[in-house]
Order: sequence, then structure tokens, then C-alpha cells
Amino acid sequence: MNARDPLQRLRHQLAFWYWATMASLLIVLALFFGYSYDRHATDEIDHLLSATVRGATHEADEHGYSIFPAVQQTTGGLLLYTLDEQGQAATALPAGLPDRSALSGAIAPQGAFHTLQWNNQSWRTLTVPLRNGFLQAAIDTTGLENRENHILWRIVFGCAAALGVAAYGGWWLSNRATQPIDETWSRERRFFSDASHELRTPLAVLQSGLELLRRQTAEHSQARQTVEDLLEEAAQLNTLADELLTLSRLDATDTPKNLESVNWTEILETLLRTRLPLAKQKELQLTWQLTPVLVTAEPDGLRRMSDALIENALRYTPPGGHVNVALTSMQHKALFSVCDDGPGIAPEYLPHLFERFFRVEQSTRTHEAGGTGLGLSIAEAYAQRYHGKIHVKSALGKGSCFSIELPGQ
Repeated sequence: MNARDPLQRLRHQLAFWYWATMASLLIVLALFFGYSYDRHATDEIDHLLSATVRGATHEADEHGYSIFPAVQQTTGGLLLYTLDEQGQAATALPAGLPDRSALSGAIAPQGAFHTLQWNNQSWRTLTVPLRNGFLQAAIDTTGLENRENHILWRIVFGCAAALGVAAYGGWWLSNRATQPIDETWSRERRFFSDASHELRTPLAVLQSGLELLRRQTAEHSQARQTVEDLLEEAAQLNTLADELLTLSRLDATDTPKNLESVNWTEILETLLRTRLPLAKQKELQLTWQLTPVLVTAEPDGLRRMSDALIENALRYTPPGGHVNVALTSMQHKALFSVCDDGPGIAPEYLPHLFERFFRVEQSTRTHEAGGTGLGLSIAEAYAQRYHGKIHVKSALGKGSCFSIELPGQ
């Protein structure tokens, strides 16, 4: 996996949570402000209605509902009128009035407040019961609601602008917060790259010297065996240096520059023919089913990725086992799989298989089987480099199946 990927995810997560926190805070404040403003405006209107009705209730109760032969209009545009027991007004009223829906809830002495919506007009009413009718006060709140809506839209646009600023600020802060991590990873990548590069030359000299020494000790079996053991360890170190250098190069380049249309089938056929002698040496049955598939990739990278899975299966499958390689295409996707009937892998190890230097310390999957612990990491890095995915299915005693899915052509 490219080392920048987890860091990029961390930046996105930090920026998202900062933005989400700010968004939650702004939404709560906007709702609180909107509710408080609406509640305050409604309370003021209700207070005006109560004060007006309180002064007229006693007189209307003594003289009957017809005490107001016409609609009384007070200061502030408030209308005051009486209704009979059936809710009929003694005079003509504006459209939508009287508010008969409030009559059933009108209980003396406080009466009943109600908001009446009529077409595009809004009324706030207070209805108080009389001995033989009702006294109702109404005020047009359409203008007030329009002002509230105007303020609401200002709040919405203000919150949207604030969230935009918060998103930019969150991304800036996340970059600042992860900068030390990025620098540490950069130094780590340079170290692995430089170390692996510097190791290759002395290792090559060491191998050459050991090869010469082996020829000179051909007649001494014990010395020859010691030299061959040293040669094997030197080859292991050379492989480790090569794989470290490969991972460092993959980490250093986010996107490949030399992509081309590659015949994956031809690469696998050549690769499998070279691996067949190793399979026979280990008494393994190596089979394959390949269909013609073209993918967009780098030929060398595709070969390394495929070989990592094949070599992994050949290494850990015990003698007498079976390794099967398959390449198919479906729905514009290429599917490459390597399955074996080896010892399998316990479920708790599966999430860590593609971590660098991770080893499964069970059954035959130990250091005795060889390997550097980087092969699967390289396979995953190349799969992601070509916009693909790598999967593994395994069960103890039933074998393992590794698969890579790449976009096809």
C-alpha cells in the first residue's frame, strides 16, 4: 500500500470531523436562534391580544355579543369582534375570519390562542367565551412571517458560507497537524530506499566471493556446505534489499507514468513455465486456466504482482499439494486468482496479511519456508497502483485463495 494513502485518509478524516463538528454547532445555534426569535415574536403578539381582549371582555359579557355592531380595529392593526354561539359574526370580516376552529378550545377566562392560515395570509387569534357568544381578537401576522422567512434564509446562507470556511479551515488544519507524520514517513522511505540501494553492491560482492570460495572448497564437503548456507542467506538478503527498493519506489510515486495495454495472459504463461520446475522439485501439482485478458498496467509491475502470489502459494503449500492459477474476465474486469490446498490461515491473521514483514507463526508458515514477508505487500501495492483490489479467502486445513481484480479493456 502506498504510504501516502493512510496519511491522506487521516487528513480527510480530521478535516471531515472538524467540519462535522462546526456544522453541528452551527445547526444547533441556528435552530435555537430561529426558535427563540419565533417564540419571542409570538409572545409579543399574544401579549397584545390578551391586553386588548382583557379590557373588552367585561363590557361584552354584560351587553351580549352584539355590543360591537362593527369590527373594532385597534392600534397595531388588531381586529376585535364578537360571535354568536354558532360562531357567526355580527358584521362582515376579512377573508378567512372568523376563526371558528378555535371556538371549541376557548375556555374562560384565558381563552384560546390559535394560528389561522388562509390562502397566503396568516392570522393569530385569541378567542374568549362569553355568556351567549364569543369575543375574538385577530391580528394579521403575514408580514411578520415574511420577515421571519427572510431572516431564516439569511441564517441558511450565512451557515453555508461558514461551513465553506470551516471546510477550508479543517483541511488546512489537518495538513498542519499531519505534516510531522508526513515528514517522518518521507525520512523512512528515503532510509529504506538508500539502505536497500547501498546493500545491493556489497551483497553482490559477497555472493561473488562465496561462489568463488565454493568452487575452491569442492573437495571439502563440510566447508562446501557452510559456503552454500552462506550463499543462501546472501541470496535472501539480496531479495530483501530488492523488495525494499521496490516498495520504496512504489511509495515515492503515487501514479504510474508508463502504463500501457498489456496481455496479462502471455505474462502468466511465461511466468508459470519458469515456476513449473520449482513446483516439481517441491512435489506440487501446478495447474492453470488462462483466458485472453488485456489490462492497462506496467509489464514489469504486472509480472511482479502475479509472481508474488504464485511464489507465496508454492512456498507454503506442503509436498503433494495442489496450486491452481486462473485468469478470467467478466463485466470489463480481469480476475486473477491463485488457490492452494495448503494449511490455510486462521481468521485472526487475515486482516494483517498485507502488512509489511507480517508473518503467520503457525503450521508451515514460518521463517523456515523462506520469504521476506514483503511479497504480499508488494502485490497489494501494485494492485492499488493499477486501480485494482486484492482479496484473500482462507480456512485452516482447507487452503487459501488469493485474488486480484483489475479493470479490464
